[in-house]
Amino acid sequence: MKAIGESDHLFKYIAVFISVIGASLGIAFGIGLAYLLSAIGASGGGVYIAPIFLPNKLVQVWLMSLTVTLLARLFPAWKASRLSPVSYPSLCLDNKVFYLDSWKRVKDFLNIL
Repeated sequence: MKAIGESDHLFKYIAVFISVIGASLGIAFGIGLAYLLSAIGASGGGVYIAPIFLPNKLVQVWLMSLTVTLLARLFPAWKASRLSPVSYPSLCLDNKVFYLDSWKRVKDFLNIL
């Protein structure tokens, strides 16, 4: 993306966006699953037990999920923003690093696989 003129911060903005969406969908999925499992348990002849969600606990879980996801995403995003758009990815295999800068090396790498 740097090759087409995007800023270095775009990687970080994408990481934050994905983290917020993931944390929010995780909370929504967890709440929905709790209600579904309660309904399934009640339909099998059991007693319906309504799930209880405390708003402050939901916010704590959301913030913890957001923090963990951000920590897991921001470091790779920071490293990606520092790469030169011309550099090639390196592939590690058996403690050897292959730089994909020519067709011959690509062919040699594929033959190893």
